[in-house]
Amino acid sequence: MCRNCDYTIHSAQHHFGWDHSIPPVATVAPGSTIHFECIDSSAGQLTANSTVQDVVD
Repeated sequence: MCRNCDYTIHSAQHHFGWDHSIPPVATVAPGSTIHFECIDSSAGQLTANSTVQDVVD
């Protein structure tokens, strides 16, 4: 985890594709530190407590 980061990209600022028409959420200077709050491809639907049944449903 980054302490005293210059920027944070929050988990709500996500998209599931690479497309240059999507505007950036920030423009940063070289040497800046950025903390990314990442979500997985299930968008948080699966957790460490999920079971196979959670995938089947």
